[in-house]
Amino acid sequence: KKPSEGEAYDEKTENKNKIPANCAQIASMDSYPDNLKLSPRMTLGMVSSNAAVSKATVVAQNGLEVAEIVCNLQSVCLNVVEKVLDKYPNAFVTSGFRKGTSKSQHNKGEAVDIQIRGISKAQYYEVAKDLASSLPVYDQLLLEYAVTANAPWIHISCTRDSNRRQIMTFHNHKKYKDGLIDLSYLS
Repeated sequence: KKPSEGEAYDEKTENKNKIPANCAQIASMDSYPDNLKLSPRMTLGMVSSNAAVSKATVVAQNGLEVAEIVCNLQSVCLNVVEKVLDKYPNAFVTSGFRKGTSKSQHNKGEAVDIQIRGISKAQYYEVAKDLASSLPVYDQLLLEYAVTANAPWIHISCTRDSNRRQIMTFHNHKKYKDGLIDLSYLS
């Protein structure tokens, strides 16, 4: 049975609510300008070269063509960023696509880092808890604190195949613990 739009998340069919990216249309394109709409509120530039912190133009890397990376970014925008913006309109992407050869999902276009204007460091813990329980699909949701950052951020990834729904807390770019912990007092 094909799921209808808006059906509730079910552990047995973890990806049934995932909105498919239009990869065929993306693959048929000759170029990928920053103003390319990936979702109702997101453009390619907003998750790549014009993101708030890491600014990188999408290039082929790690065995993926540009079209595949753009398709991954569209999937993240449709399945994660739009859902976050529905709940938290002051949210913005600080980092999306990154250049590099590490195994980071950012390098494949499968992850975004999100911050929210107007909330305290302690409120990030509550937001992360809310997103962990309300997002219909994600691979990893990481609440990240760093003493060098002005505010925590929430890393959320989404793949086009299976998603593990891993939840972790990081401190200074290292895993602190599985699950979510309020470490706002440390940063």
